[in-house]
Amino acid sequence: MPDDSVLEVVFASVQIPTMPQAIQKISALLRDPESGMPDVAAEIARDPPLAIQVLRIANSAHYGLEEPVMDIERAAMVLGIRALHDIVLRAAVIAEFQDVKAAPGFSLEGLWRHSIFTGELAQTMWGLCTRPPAIGPSDFYACGLLHDIGRVILLDSRHEEYVAVLDEARSKGVPSSVVEEQRFGFSHTQVGSVVALMWKLPKPVQHAIEHHHGPRSRVEASLSVALVSLCDHIARKVEQGAQLGAKGLLGHPACSLGGIHAQALEQVIGTAQARYSQLEV
Repeated sequence: MPDDSVLEVVFASVQIPTMPQAIQKISALLRDPESGMPDVAAEIARDPPLAIQVLRIANSAHYGLEEPVMDIERAAMVLGIRALHDIVLRAAVIAEFQDVKAAPGFSLEGLWRHSIFTGELAQTMWGLCTRPPAIGPSDFYACGLLHDIGRVILLDSRHEEYVAVLDEARSKGVPSSVVEEQRFGFSHTQVGSVVALMWKLPKPVQHAIEHHHGPRSRVEASLSVALVSLCDHIARKVEQGAQLGAKGLLGHPACSLGGIHAQALEQVIGTAQARYSQLEV
């Protein structure tokens, strides 16, 4: 979590959105031992636009259903409650920011594709760890989905200034976070960490969002940070069409901290391009 001085500047500079109501309600139902699949499905169905998006995602190539599902309860039964929760998170977060104004040379759809892909990779990597992480697969999906949410919020809250930040970063060939720090006194990763804090997400999620770009000492000190850092790196390389090999990634702290073996990593890399090409926002 950012220190108090940075928190004060962030709160004074940008509008931090509350967690979408749909996520709050679904999460509460999932924690309630007396609630079941029909309760969760009924809650989603109360929000028709959300229900449409949930079914669209559930029927996408990523989930590989043999037959399309036409109602939420059936989707929950086929995919499982954890997958349904992740789909709701994805649909609700993207819907929350659907009216954000675009910027020249900055693709919001591209950002969401990258974020979804990073979340899916992080969830997969969780399953490869022979040293169990402190948080579960859905938390890692949230880490990936939200790791760049600060960029969307800055574009929304400080549009003209953030467009100038993006232009300067491109012209100088430096990461946007460098220019963000210079102009705002904080970066998009710190804004994202504040979102995770306000949404009461677990501390490892907050830390992973804040430090996935570094510093190196933070990446080496935490498996959750390291995994999101690695998945962000893999996602960007895949998006650029670059060649990846397990050998070149085994030196990443995530592999030693999580006990990830070369063969398992190679399998993820081998399917990454196909998974990305099938991904829909």
